[in-house]
Amino acid sequence: MMTLIGSTLLIACSSAPGNTDPFAVLPSVPSTVWIAPTDLMPGTTAPDGAAVEIVPDDDVQAILGANPPGTTYSFSPGIYREIQIVPKKGDIFVGRRGAILSGARLLTDLEKNGDFWSEGGLDQEGERRGSCLSDQSACTFPEDVYFNDELLTQVRSIDELQPGSWFFDYENDTVYLADDPSGNKVEIAVVPYAFRGAAGSVTIRGFVIEKYANPAQRGAIGEKGTGPDWTVGENEIRLNHGIGVKAGPGARILGNYIHHNGQLGVGGSGQGILVEGNEIAYNNIGGFNPYWGGGGAKFVMTVGLVVIDNYVHHNIGPGLWTDIDNMDTRYESNLVVANYHAGIKHEISYDAVIIDNVVEGNGFGNDNTVAGAGIFVSSSPNVEVTGNVVKGNFDGIGGLARDRGDGRYGPYELRNFYVHDNEVEMADGYTGIVSVRSKNRNAVYTEWGNRFEGNNYSIVGGGKHFWWLGKPRTFDEWTSYGLDTSGSMQRQ
Repeated sequence: MMTLIGSTLLIACSSAPGNTDPFAVLPSVPSTVWIAPTDLMPGTTAPDGAAVEIVPDDDVQAILGANPPGTTYSFSPGIYREIQIVPKKGDIFVGRRGAILSGARLLTDLEKNGDFWSEGGLDQEGERRGSCLSDQSACTFPEDVYFNDELLTQVRSIDELQPGSWFFDYENDTVYLADDPSGNKVEIAVVPYAFRGAAGSVTIRGFVIEKYANPAQRGAIGEKGTGPDWTVGENEIRLNHGIGVKAGPGARILGNYIHHNGQLGVGGSGQGILVEGNEIAYNNIGGFNPYWGGGGAKFVMTVGLVVIDNYVHHNIGPGLWTDIDNMDTRYESNLVVANYHAGIKHEISYDAVIIDNVVEGNGFGNDNTVAGAGIFVSSSPNVEVTGNVVKGNFDGIGGLARDRGDGRYGPYELRNFYVHDNEVEMADGYTGIVSVRSKNRNAVYTEWGNRFEGNNYSIVGGGKHFWWLGKPRTFDEWTSYGLDTSGSMQRQ
């Protein structure tokens, strides 16, 4: 059963049908983030049995060095600033309620400097990665500033500085603010990772993990990917610049609240990853280009990935996205709501089952035909889509055939796309298949085993809402091609 961990904030998801610029209307993401009172934070009581007790002033890595692999560490309540941990095999890290691992440093020496406030001596400069939205040109810089836990917007020159923003003069190691810091908490993200390393079978449970200066495509937990068989469970992972957690082979990401991260909530590569029971929300607040890689969760080169029973909402980009050489993926029983691009997207990958999900109100930031679908499969063979409720998305269920070359397991082709026994409600867009820039344009429709069977459609208003053989179709035309002959359509 799904457990909703956060879901305290709401944002308006803007419909943008017909926009030539898909970024012209962005969802209004609140910059002020709800911070849980201590009694509502994740965490646990002291672990049973022997555990090494950690308090905020300890040299944590030195304590780890003095203990054998497989040690359990219990972190007392408090803020552990600028902490980075490289575990040993089998280590268990337990956060008592109120234990916060922070990658940020307090700015306590800000002084009035003309119209602004500034502090010098800040020489951190992390790796720059990524592709930004046109109006978010500083997203590649991993340093972030927080004003009473509110993320400020980084600008590229002091001339752009205004309330709610900040400027980093990297050449002179000086930060500038336009807001008066007196009596306020001001922090800057400094260190890039909370946990990283190749040791296997590590457990991380019960923490708030926040404000790390991890570059795009790197996890505050896991860096390039966790070691094998890590379990990351019951944490709140928020306000990190790149990815909240990046899973490696055999990782289990269970029951976390992963929100307001700069690029993605979850990423991962490897065999046997399980992502279950998480709330993944409001990610890509750093303004990364969603087509490059921003949104809720994105997985690359996985085998046997299972994504089940998650609540994925209000991410700027796809909700759940498998992109490049993912094999044997299973998306099951997820609630995917109000994401800016497709709800569930499977792209240039291979065999997958997308079953029993509820997918609603997604895709209004992508008005390319069928690309704003609740469920969207792009140039990927052997995908079954069944038992889903797909409602009120920009498009219904869509497939895209486009020449993308070959991958690890063969050509990237839309073959054997089997869409059956789904409930689909549409007021905008289309359900169907689009073939573009494909040398096998007609074969996609007539020879490659792509079919729709037994789906039930509820159409709001008039118009043609099915796409086949290069143009919109009525339901009667749709069924004349042998599609959904055992299905139904009614208009509201």
